Amino acid sequence: MPVFGVVVSLIESVFTSILQRDKLTKALLPGIFLFAYLVPLCVRTLGVDLEIEPSQLAAKGLWAEWLKAGSEVMKEETVEEVRGRLRAFMEDTTILPL
Repeated sequence: MPVFGVVVSLIESVFTSILQRDKLTKALLPGIFLFAYLVPLCVRTLGVDLEIEPSQLAAKGLWAEWLKAGSEVMKEETVEEVRGRLRAFMEDTTILPL
């Protein structure tokens, strides 16, 4: 199992507990979103046709589960964090363009 698969499996096993802790939710959910949705998109822009990893499907499931269970305030804060991270990627001149 790839490293990301182990990490996602670990998060899955304690996800209900994570959702009860705002700090953990804010810390983990943006990364889960980026792993589930941004990584496959970036790979496709390179012209590589890779199948989505099971861990990415699991991460999408975690994101969807959180969307159903999260409060509106937490959703707004988390989405703003995702936007901030995406903005940072775009502004960081040390990140090589694809």
